[in-house]
Amino acid sequence: MVLCFLALLVQMLQVVYQADDYSVGKLSGSSFGVLMEHAVDHYFNWGGGYTPTIVITLMSLPDIIWRLVITGMMTLIIAMASRLITKGQAGKKRWLVALVMWLLFFGASIHLTRETIYWLDGSMAYLFSAFQAFIVFYFLYTRLFMGDQKKYDLILIPFLCFFAGWSSAQSGGLAVLCVLGLVLYKLFVKKEKVAVRYLVSLALTIMGFCIFYFAPGNYARLTNFEVFNSYSFPQKILYRISDVYALIFDGR
Repeated sequence: MVLCFLALLVQMLQVVYQADDYSVGKLSGSSFGVLMEHAVDHYFNWGGGYTPTIVITLMSLPDIIWRLVITGMMTLIIAMASRLITKGQAGKKRWLVALVMWLLFFGASIHLTRETIYWLDGSMAYLFSAFQAFIVFYFLYTRLFMGDQKKYDLILIPFLCFFAGWSSAQSGGLAVLCVLGLVLYKLFVKKEKVAVRYLVSLALTIMGFCIFYFAPGNYARLTNFEVFNSYSFPQKILYRISDVYALIFDGR
């Protein structure tokens, strides 16, 4: 894990600002009031998420910070996933699972990772939001089914659930499904009680997702894409399938 963390960090040290980083970065170093004004304007006129504010904040700090943040998120995802996959098995297998995931990650097409990892604004929009959904799943699964319990869960888990729901359209919906699915599985399949704090966490996840989904900025943004906006829901899905398939399987 340490060696792969360092390998990814070496790559991240070569990453430079690009695309939206420049437009968002114009506000780096601004006062808290300016940041809040930008966040409100973004919410009502462009999108429901808050990752641009995070990008501005990171760009106000030394560059090594955002590179460490991205590297750290990827490392935590693999560390948590390897623990879940090897649950109940000999501990020596965990390193092998982690190694396989690292190799798959480093072998991913640059056409995909340049949009989601090796780009500050893109990594916050995609990697960070996916990380939020995954960490919510990890915390609830380990608490509900693996017996982990920490004193800080009472505050941390509802906090994580709320912001995971508010993360993005895809990851927010995924966070809702994860929390809902785990709670229902515990109640109706395992036939065990669920603590009130997890029901509260579910409600906060849905609340966060609603804050994102019903943001006026989402609908304002769609007006810039008249043709796409005129499509029905199935047509919108079909419109993007070929591009998504190409990114995943063709490396284009």
